[in-house]
Amino acid sequence: MTAKLDPQLTKREMISCGAWPISPYPGVDKGWLCVCMECGDFRKPSYYNVVRNQQGPCKPCATRRIAERLRHPQAYVVTVLKALGAKVIGTYENSRTPIDCICLTCGEKISPTYSNAIRPGVGLCNKTCKRRKIGDSNRGDAAAAIALAVSHDLEPIADYTGADDPWPCKCTRSGQIVSPTYSNIKQMGHVCAPCGRERTVSARRLDPEVARAAMLAAGLTPEVSYPGRVDVPWPCTCSCGTKLSPGPRLSDIRGGQGGCHNCSDTAFKLDDPGWVYLVTHPTLRFVKWGKSTKLDKRLTVHRYQGFVDLQQTWAFETGRQAAAVERRLGQWIRNQGAVTTIEQRHMRYKGYSETASLEEISLAGIVAFVDQFVPEGRHDAGVLTDGHS
Repeated sequence: MTAKLDPQLTKREMISCGAWPISPYPGVDKGWLCVCMECGDFRKPSYYNVVRNQQGPCKPCATRRIAERLRHPQAYVVTVLKALGAKVIGTYENSRTPIDCICLTCGEKISPTYSNAIRPGVGLCNKTCKRRKIGDSNRGDAAAAIALAVSHDLEPIADYTGADDPWPCKCTRSGQIVSPTYSNIKQMGHVCAPCGRERTVSARRLDPEVARAAMLAAGLTPEVSYPGRVDVPWPCTCSCGTKLSPGPRLSDIRGGQGGCHNCSDTAFKLDDPGWVYLVTHPTLRFVKWGKSTKLDKRLTVHRYQGFVDLQQTWAFETGRQAAAVERRLGQWIRNQGAVTTIEQRHMRYKGYSETASLEEISLAGIVAFVDQFVPEGRHDAGVLTDGHS
């Protein structure tokens, strides 16, 4: 069994090693709170490390002492850096701290570390000299670069300056001025944004016969040749005989949507009897106008969205007439300054764009405007509520 050490003896030994204990002796290998007698900071070394292993009580002080031993004299550093191409104008602290210098090659102020300066291949100047060195290393044979560009239909119109520098060239295919880098040309060949867009469009362009076949399969006979894009209207005639102009988009047809309003079970039918209606949301105080050829179903949808007050309906012989009046009504309401629409989140089933705040328009004014387009006896006066006189 190892005998316990005398606390007073261990304290004297710690003091002799530069650590002044300020707490009771904790044990041989336990941290012992002390004050470093060199820097005055609190440390917690163990008796074993300080006395037995002679490691010293303070790691920062030990590191500082080692750095002092390794630090070169200022005159020595000045001589070495001058030989490497730099004039020292600052004070040398240690090998890893930047030291202010003047590059003797380009004349710019630089701040290399001594350790980097003496490392082979690193160099002193990280400014003009470094850029020049990188440029020289990247700059290949200009003639070979020009030959490569020309072989890919790019005619240089400026001097070649480096592999990664933008290089103005004229595309001999499109006639456009582009600025690829030599590295991009070498890696990808013909580098031209306009040509790239054309290749993309060509790859996505649908064959006219395939496009026509898709329309015919949906019961639609095109009246004109394929417009070249799937997202533009294509005039056609439905198998039911309805002329569709400007016509449906091929993208909608390919997506499964019906192209003819008269053949669709849910679409607004221009040749069926139609209505223009007016409903209000009593809580949010917004008015909603619209058209429909299936009035009861449409009003049921609006009731689910809070438009529970039916204000007025106007009957028309055809949906086409109702659509014309509804379109004029919307224009008139916006021209009156009623431009605020209900937030989209309040109308899950669309239609929010045909709404107006009752703070900006009166129901009586809307009714009076529509009445002038409706034949006598074809409207239900209803009961006006939540309106402005």
